[in-house]
Amino acid sequence: MDPLISVIVPVYRVEKCLHRCVDSILGQTYKNFELILVDDGSPDNCGILCDEYAQKDSRIRVIHRENGGLSAARNSGIEIAKGEYLTFIDSDDWVHPSFLELLVIPTLKERVGVSICGYIREGAFPDVNFKLKQVYYELMNAEDLLEKHFWNYNYAWGKIYRRTLFADVRYPEGKVFEDSFTTYKLLFQCDQVAYFDIPLYYYYVNGDGITKSPWTPRELVIFDAMREQLEFYNSNGHTRAYRKEHELYVNHFAYQCVRIQDNKEDLSANKKYLHEIRRELKHLLRQYRDIYTIRTMPYCYENAYPNFMRFYRLAGGIKRRIWKILHREEK
Repeated sequence: MDPLISVIVPVYRVEKCLHRCVDSILGQTYKNFELILVDDGSPDNCGILCDEYAQKDSRIRVIHRENGGLSAARNSGIEIAKGEYLTFIDSDDWVHPSFLELLVIPTLKERVGVSICGYIREGAFPDVNFKLKQVYYELMNAEDLLEKHFWNYNYAWGKIYRRTLFADVRYPEGKVFEDSFTTYKLLFQCDQVAYFDIPLYYYYVNGDGITKSPWTPRELVIFDAMREQLEFYNSNGHTRAYRKEHELYVNHFAYQCVRIQDNKEDLSANKKYLHEIRRELKHLLRQYRDIYTIRTMPYCYENAYPNFMRFYRLAGGIKRRIWKILHREEK
């Protein structure tokens, strides 16, 4: 018999798009699942919509709770889940009809602890029900996953997990970037994970999301998560993971510089943060100058030393022009 999969969907202020998410789950080709809708104190009609769905389909269970945030909602779902496997879907996203059927295959055939698929952003693919012509997955360990697919490493969604991985793991409540504090702890419990390089998960670009909203100091929490990961990799001898995460860590200082400067309205108020982040970025580039060079990480140098890099590029342009003139005269 096919194992039961618990699909956990935290629900908050998604009245307009909740149907798209839930209908994509109910339309799965894999039928042995329970859908746990966690109404996280949503102020709109989401709670009512959840109850209406539950009345129509016995596989659906609804939790109504006071607003506690995404982590608290996921944790509530984990606590009552009955499935042998768990998956998380954000309530403004949706999935391919074969999402569950495909991702569960390597968990049964290969006994992997986590099965992962690719994702695409809304609008990047016109037909979310496209036919799959060729389906295959690659087996790898967690370090391989971080090195090869780092952009899809931390997200809680787009993955199926063996439930036992959560025995001592929960999402940190009250924090943003909760996935970055959690997913690595699950992945490194596994000898192998499976990766499908096909987009079975559809990510809705929320205009109110943290990456689209103006920068605020709460984004600095990501560095706590990354330092926590670095400590874990270093303490447990995961050398390749440490090296890759440290590279991402340095790059993220540059990214935060860009985020702050893009928020023109609050730039003057945030200048002290920009100065502190840029100072730390300079320190890291000096400390690891033999590894992180101008050629290998120009993005970081452009944000750490913007004036110097303008001169550096200007000088490079002049050098190329002189070379062309001399080369032309030789002819």
